[in-house]
Amino acid sequence: MTNCRLFALAALLSLAPGAIIDAGAQTAQSRYVKFDLAACETIDRDAESEAIIDICYSEDDYQIYLAEGDLRQFVGYGPNGMNQRAFSQTLAPFNRINNVLELRQYAGNSQPHAAILRYYTDSGMGDGSAKGEVLVVTKFNGEEACHMAYIDARANPNANELARNVADRDHVFSCYDDDPEIIGESGVSPM
Repeated sequence: MTNCRLFALAALLSLAPGAIIDAGAQTAQSRYVKFDLAACETIDRDAESEAIIDICYSEDDYQIYLAEGDLRQFVGYGPNGMNQRAFSQTLAPFNRINNVLELRQYAGNSQPHAAILRYYTDSGMGDGSAKGEVLVVTKFNGEEACHMAYIDARANPNANELARNVADRDHVFSCYDDDPEIIGESGVSPM
């Protein structure tokens, strides 16, 4: 190969490194799962703390575990949901979850790699102020699941897009070593 050809090839590679990396990127799609939260079945209740654990099924039999204690909700995903780190994670302010779950899944994969769930938050001050909406991105890694990111849905007009981008990031997120990060603008919704 002549020096001119080598120079041209090197110039091309240096100008478009993203194009080469993106060519192999997988495309993710969303699947929406709706739950009738009033129809969930209570499987455990602590009389002293009034904490409860429910199991919930969507119309297409997707399963979540939902715990509530101290006016906060915790979610675990699938049959192993009660053993996941996600089942011990929630937002600091009083909160409740939405009944629609967005599952992110790469084409050709049989299982989702992430979930996006909207939490409604409250400052708990009792004055009616600081009501919020936070998108919680949960990363799945086999049987494990954990919170990966929080997005203030009231502070970011493109909150759903931000959540999908984080969910589909091609990097390793460790449920044991990494903490969730706040993505985008924040400060409108209590989180």
